[in-house]
Amino acid sequence: MSRLTLVTQGSDAVIHQISSQLLKLVDVVSVADMTRGEHVERELLLIKIRVPAEQQESLKGLVARAAGKVLSVSADYCIVELTSSEAQISAFVTDAAGCGEILEVVRSGVLGIARGAGSLLSAADR
Repeated sequence: MSRLTLVTQGSDAVIHQISSQLLKLVDVVSVADMTRGEHVERELLLIKIRVPAEQQESLKGLVARAAGKVLSVSADYCIVELTSSEAQISAFVTDAAGCGEILEVVRSGVLGIARGAGSLLSAADR
């Protein structure tokens, strides 16, 4: 089994309609609205940035404060990894732009998992 996270906005009626349409798809086993209960959301960011020598310490400090990790460093660029909330990822990208030229940004999109002992597999059995 695999899962897909869909992030959308709308009224309760719109969310219900989306869920109903998804359940009509042949391969869909279960649909769960994560906003209805306790859950954890995270997004992964990979960013490649060209940083002038005089800004490298600023970028390292920014990465450390965000609990990120520098994956690769060269004379021309560095690659940073960060896993956080969508808002914190967006703020980091904005702040990183102040340290140098952003060459590439890759974001996973929001991933979510419900808190508690239940799992997707137990939900699929219902």
